[in-house]
Amino acid sequence: MLKIKHLKHFQKALFFLIAFIILAGLWHVYGYDLKNKFAKANALTSVVVAPATDNIDNLLGQTNATWRFTVDNATVLSTSTHAVEIIFPTLTGGADWNFTGVTASSTALGGDLLDFATTSVAVINQRTLVIVATSTQTNPDNNFIIDIKGVTNPIGDLQNVLGSKDWLIRTCTLAQPGNPTSLCTNLDSVATASATIARRGGLIDDWSFTASSYATSATGVEYTITFTASTTLSQGEKIYVNFPVGFNISNATTSDQTIVAGGTAQVASTTIATTTDNGLNAIILALSAGSYNAQTGTSTVTVSIGNITNPIIGSYQGFKSFYHYC
Repeated sequence: MLKIKHLKHFQKALFFLIAFIILAGLWHVYGYDLKNKFAKANALTSVVVAPATDNIDNLLGQTNATWRFTVDNATVLSTSTHAVEIIFPTLTGGADWNFTGVTASSTALGGDLLDFATTSVAVINQRTLVIVATSTQTNPDNNFIIDIKGVTNPIGDLQNVLGSKDWLIRTCTLAQPGNPTSLCTNLDSVATASATIARRGGLIDDWSFTASSYATSATGVEYTITFTASTTLSQGEKIYVNFPVGFNISNATTSDQTIVAGGTAQVASTTIATTTDNGLNAIILALSAGSYNAQTGTSTVTVSIGNITNPIIGSYQGFKSFYHYC
């Protein structure tokens, strides 16, 4: 009887040992959470979206824009089996992204030889892009960059489009290897990263003006505005010059003039307009020819506007003007 009792204890211990080994194996292979009884994806270490700077591919309505995603994944990617899924922000008011003809490029960081199918980017549900890995990652500690090229940025209600937006990125396993349109399930968990969609141009702080007359209530006054360009302005685009309340700009005129010395950028007298919308008191000039490139901030713009009526006494206090492109 003693031997049988010891045998039963031995059998029970052996059973628990085998069960433990099986569970440990499941944990190791599938990442099982024993408490919640479901497989958990590894964390996506980090993701960065760029650009976030005015005039560098993040402008409202810009065509042929490039959006860059720097991904630090937790699990190595395998050729054809795995992919990267990028979900662009949801926009309201009918505005949306245009991915017609988009391509991609990839850059492996840290010496890892990781490539993607960059000429066959799948577009799903108008804002989800899937890029298939075409080589096997050798080290999960090495980051990689994916550039999505040829994007047309959204145009719509400024309130719905401009400002900080969230992109969702994950690495995933394809239901059908090599097919980016097949179901894509988590390999690493989803990460969120933000960037800003900006409007072209903005306030120009570095400016000066001179007037043919500073007398109060003077009529037919010509103002010459000078500033250093902060962005590229091309034919058909506009410069706004806002005068403080009290200046009468309703009869403003301008001449056909070259506005960058030695350049080809011009405004035409026939394109001048005014607006008092949204509290402005602005004169709008449009380029009729040429363009100037202000990426280096070296183009000095000079614009002359005439037939302004100066305000009554006291209105010069705190005089300010601003300019922006649109």
